[in-house]
Amino acid sequence: TAPAVHLVDFPAAAQSTIAVAARTPGADDPDYFPALVHNRAFGGAFSSRLNLNLREEKGYTYGARSLFFRFRRAGMFAALAAVKTEHTRESLDETLRELAEMCGPRPLTAEELEEAVSGLLLGLPGRFERTGSVAAEIANLPVQGRTEDWLSEWPGRLREVNLEAARAVARRYCDPRRMDLFVVGDRAVVEPTLAGLDRPVFVYDAQGAVIDRGRTR
Repeated sequence: TAPAVHLVDFPAAAQSTIAVAARTPGADDPDYFPALVHNRAFGGAFSSRLNLNLREEKGYTYGARSLFFRFRRAGMFAALAAVKTEHTRESLDETLRELAEMCGPRPLTAEELEEAVSGLLLGLPGRFERTGSVAAEIANLPVQGRTEDWLSEWPGRLREVNLEAARAVARRYCDPRRMDLFVVGDRAVVEPTLAGLDRPVFVYDAQGAVIDRGRTR
């Protein structure tokens, strides 16, 4: 369906949980590794653009992040944060702006590329610290349709990512017009702020039942 706003009403909620998301290819995406690098710089680390904006500069949230969810045949890219209710709309706007700037006036830099690759490599051993973690990594290979060489090849394939490849992935996921917006919070406070997003707004109750369908704001 066309991009929309999905608002889940939790009356009197002290904060809003937001997500800006789009569908992606699944685990077999040929741009899997450039996407890791792009995501790390955008919202996958504490020092990422999204967290430095929403947490450090604006103070809207305790933390903001982004990630790729990869399943066998489909996936999703999402930027996520729990924000102060009164700053719900500003948080959505800033997230969309940060995305747009990744393929506009502020593309991924060489320094960000280096930091992203280094950070991902340094974090890799942590995925194998416990026996259960090792078992989970191995068990996940057939679920994702991957060979036994995947884990041993992972560091080398990550190091091969260049700046243009990472920027190309950013261009696939930085168009605000393609993104669905999700808000879980107090409808009475949040809904009046959603005007001007140029998307239909669907409202749900806390159990997921639709209570208002698709008025464009």
